Amino acid sequence: MAVSDILNVQNNIEAVMLAVWTNEDQSDLQWIQMERKEEGEYCASINIPNFNYKVGEYFVDAYVVDGEGGQYMVGSASNFVE
Repeated sequence: MAVSDILNVQNNIEAVMLAVWTNEDQSDLQWIQMERKEEGEYCASINIPNFNYKVGEYFVDAYVVDGEGGQYMVGSASNFVE
């Protein structure tokens, strides 16, 4: 997954994190830190074995963490894994 074109962060970007889950109640939620590739672009892989190879819909929310520790959701997506 890639996140790009992050603009207007006043307190610098400390990290871009993904919240990933498959269960409706988010009981299997895992946080994944994205890797910075170049200015404004971050990438990460979602490791399906960490979810016991579960088949079904995976939900992802992307968050920017600023220099003061504030978290801001910048996007969301879902994808079906077979």
